[in-house]
Amino acid sequence: PDQTATAAPDGAALFTTYCALCHGPDGKRGLNGAKDLTGSILTREEMMLVVSNGRKMMQPYKEVLTAQEIVAVVDHLRSLVKKGA
Repeated sequence: PDQTATAAPDGAALFTTYCALCHGPDGKRGLNGAKDLTGSILTREEMMLVVSNGRKMMQPYKEVLTAQEIVAVVDHLRSLVKKGA
């Protein structure tokens, strides 16, 4: 049976495709005013809103990514945030 339909989205791959150009593969690049994501103090819900709706020069992704893909990207992003920051 085909498992691809039920497989969870790959947050790291999506981050690389849609976010790394400005934020860098490790979340630290600041191209076009992009924030260093490793120091983020946003909650998971706040991050999901920023990814969905955009912020400043960042485009909204709610029309580009599915809700599940946004969750996967945010979960990957949270893995980049410095522990204890």
